[in-house]
This record gives sequence, structure tokens and C-alpha cells, in this order.
Amino acid sequence: MSAQPAGTGRATGRPALTSTDMALLGVVLVWGFGYVAFKLGQNEIPTALFNLLRYVVAVPPLWFLLLRSGEDWRLPRKDWARTAATGLIGVFVYSLVFSNAAKMTAAANTSLLLALSPVWGVLMQWLSGKGAPRLRFALGSLVAFSGAALVIGFGGSGLSLDLANWQGDLLALAASVIWAWYGMVAQPLLVSHSGIKVQAWINLIALAGFLVWQTPAAVAFDWSQVSLTAWLSVLYVALFVAFVAHIIWYSAIARVGPHRVMLAMYLIPALAAACGTIFLQQPFTWVQVLGAAVALAGVALVRRG
Repeated sequence: MSAQPAGTGRATGRPALTSTDMALLGVVLVWGFGYVAFKLGQNEIPTALFNLLRYVVAVPPLWFLLLRSGEDWRLPRKDWARTAATGLIGVFVYSLVFSNAAKMTAAANTSLLLALSPVWGVLMQWLSGKGAPRLRFALGSLVAFSGAALVIGFGGSGLSLDLANWQGDLLALAASVIWAWYGMVAQPLLVSHSGIKVQAWINLIALAGFLVWQTPAAVAFDWSQVSLTAWLSVLYVALFVAFVAHIIWYSAIARVGPHRVMLAMYLIPALAAACGTIFLQQPFTWVQVLGAAVALAGVALVRRG
């Protein structure tokens, strides 16, 4: 957003990166390394239990911030249905769908299909009667998606076309649709409430779902075998991926709208590949570097539009 005060004339120069853009780049960095943290943690902790733990850790600080902020923690009756739907579908169901997709298909397939989220977001806006996407947005999205495809398709594992993975691919496609829907449906809540308040409520709803579903498994699991590395992964995912990054994400949705914020999804594959190279010794080819540059160019094109 421009630093120009409200009510003044148009600035003569437009900043290349606004504070919201920089914050979203920080989210991309956090989520890019999040792939590494998820992999390290889930090597020792089952995926569903890992998700339960991250919400157990993330929910209390969210509510602490909300109660300390002085904002009324209660939700008006008119927002109950939207908040419940966002928490159950956008957080709880999304976590389950994404986790199962990651198990059933190649990571490259999952990441590529998730990169479609901004496209679904624009189409949902269009179908809801909020106007057709402009040519510049469509062209920038195509360029950015092409860059994401290069990053993923020329990775160490490459794209898997094995028909045995089709169920996982469908789940990954469903996850990308849910993620786009999540941003669009949550936006009206941010008109009346802060990002912290929205996050506190929808994460509490998701936590309730995980507790109902995973409490028996958590009781039966042998936690004594979990290493310090896995516990640190849980803390990173909970405090940075699910807590700090999501607060920034919601604040950005409130400022610039969900379709523009979703464009950050195109940059995550490049950062995830780079983190994989550094921390997991996964190859990162020059074609992937080119793909990262193409993805950035696509985002810049849409940004200028």
C-alpha cells in the first residue's frame, strides 16, 4: 500500500514494492521453508497428529493476542455461519485434503496443482458477479503459472504421470480450490473484524475438529520416540506457518483482496525448491532458476495491472 496519506493527490512515482508486498514475500519465505519443516516432522509424527499438534500450539497465542488487543472477542450472530464454514472447510478440511494428497501423489504434482489457486480465486470472483478478470491479470497469471510449472517440473523428482496417483492428484486439485475459496469467503469477515480475531476463531474451530478426530490416536501414540528435530518442526509450523504467516495473509486480504494475495502462491514453489536444495540436498537446476524468474515476472505483470 502507498505511504501517501489519505486525501492527498496521486503520488508521482509508484513504489516497486509496498509494505504489503514485502509482508507477503515474508510469508512466501516462511511457507517455502515450511515444506522442509513438514517433511522433517512427519518423518516421525503421523500427518494427522502433526496437524493436531500445530493447532494445539498455534491457537493459545492467537487468543492471547485477541484478548490483549481490547477488541471484543465475541462474534455477532450474522457472522457465525461464515466463520464456522471458514474454520471447518478452509482450515480443517483443507488440512486433511492436502495431507492425504501429499501421501497419495508426488510432491511435484501437489505443488503444481496448488499453484492453480489464484486462477480459481479469480474465476470464483467472476462467477459471484464481481466482474471478469482483465487481460493483464489473465496474461500475468498464465506467465506466473508457467514459471511455477518449470520450477516443479524440472525438480529432482519431476512430474509424476503415474495413473496410480490420480486419486492424490484429484485431492490436490480439490485442495487448490478450497484454498482459493478460503481466501474469498474469509474476506467479508475482515471488513468487520481484525485478522487476529478471525484467525483465533477459525483456528479454534479447526482445533476442535482435530481433537474430536485425533484424540484416540494421540493417546495411543508413543511420543517418547519423537526427536528434538521433529518437535522443533512442529513449533516452526505452528508459530510461523500457522500463526504469524496467516495473520499477515489475512491482513493482506483485507487490504488488497484475495485474488491479488493468492498470486503469492506462484512464488512458493521456487522458495520450496531452494529450501529443499539447502536443507534436504535436493537438486535445483538452472531451468528451475529460470522458472523462478518467470514466476516473478508474472506476478510483477499482474501487480502493475
